[in-house]
Amino acid sequence: MKKVIYISLCILFIAGCKDDDPVGWTRYEYLDEARDYIYFKPGTWWVYKRVPGEELDTIEVFDSWIDTVKLIGDGNTLYYEHLEWKAKSKLDNYTYTFGRGPTILPDPTYATDFMITRKQYGWSKSRPGNYGGERRLFLYPFDTSWYAPGSVSDIQLVNMLDQTLIQNQLYYDTKIYELSNDGTFIYDELGRRGGRVQYYWAPHVGIIKREHMTKNISWELVESHIVQ
Repeated sequence: MKKVIYISLCILFIAGCKDDDPVGWTRYEYLDEARDYIYFKPGTWWVYKRVPGEELDTIEVFDSWIDTVKLIGDGNTLYYEHLEWKAKSKLDNYTYTFGRGPTILPDPTYATDFMITRKQYGWSKSRPGNYGGERRLFLYPFDTSWYAPGSVSDIQLVNMLDQTLIQNQLYYDTKIYELSNDGTFIYDELGRRGGRVQYYWAPHVGIIKREHMTKNISWELVESHIVQ
């Protein structure tokens, strides 16, 4: 599902619209190749194995949407995309929500986010009676020299690999992100306490590995079915 929404830029950019601001510009913040890494539709599922050990978890996507938004005002035009999808873990019964931006558009509280050149996407984790919070997991455009310090968990793209072998399966164009203190999308006792964690993302697959950097534990993809 795609929607196009129009609103004055000066309403959203409350502090940004000044008499000396340039006019007549058009800017695009489309997902481009990032969509291949992070957007999945219902019917998608992943099976992960804990290493060491043989414990398995299946995570299934049951809902998703993507919107195109057009903001206009004073001769200026901004196009941007945001998305959301939800998946459920069979192991811990949590619902994981991945996305960027408000679920109801437009939301003036996100005005500063529209001006940031690096797009940040993150998880939230919840089940009845328990909300696990949000940890940033993805930055785009891809750039290992830039990182996002935040109130929840610092994140940085630390490596980009042409090839990555996980569970005897070869993946290409892997992006590796590191979180300083991750506590979301982790279903072991270490994860509940957080820690420094690296996530491996592959195009048209998603997360292929999550590795705790101070403990000998990782969750690795063993099987998947992807719908994009």
